[in-house]
Amino acid sequence: MDVLLISLIIFLVIGVPIAYSLGLSAFLYFITYHPELLIILPQRFYAGLNMYALIALPLFILMGLLMNESGITSRLIDFSLLFVGRLRGGLGLVNVVASMVFGGISGSSASDTASIGSVLIPEMEKRGYPKRFAAGITVASSTMGMIIPPSIPMVLYAIVAEESVGKLFLGGLIPG
Repeated sequence: MDVLLISLIIFLVIGVPIAYSLGLSAFLYFITYHPELLIILPQRFYAGLNMYALIALPLFILMGLLMNESGITSRLIDFSLLFVGRLRGGLGLVNVVASMVFGGISGSSASDTASIGSVLIPEMEKRGYPKRFAAGITVASSTMGMIIPPSIPMVLYAIVAEESVGKLFLGGLIPG
């Protein structure tokens, strides 16, 4: 265990990225204490990469990027303005509604925060909202993307728990 922690600290101190530091530390641990398990390593890598449901993850991220670059995000905000824009605090409500719709389409809270926030936070500041409030409501509303199917955490949970992705999506319809 000492080899694992000491090598991790050394890799981090010399500037190796965190992901590589974790992998190299684990590799050194296995070489030191369990070299017989190195035979299994390529098999586990292939088994991890050979999961059909993991194809959805980069596609969700690609969808969020395409939506942001093609201008769908601004159209989505205009659509949300039709429903709640005239109410008091309407731009904050627009932020929540747009995040719900965008999170339901892209499935990623991070892409939701980046795309909705890059458009709405400056607009909310222009209209007199405090910057902390605008950022806070954007971050809080973007977390709803995890509940609304399809979502990346649901796919990852289904893979880890060996459950049906479709059943998880159906289970998330009503709460979302």
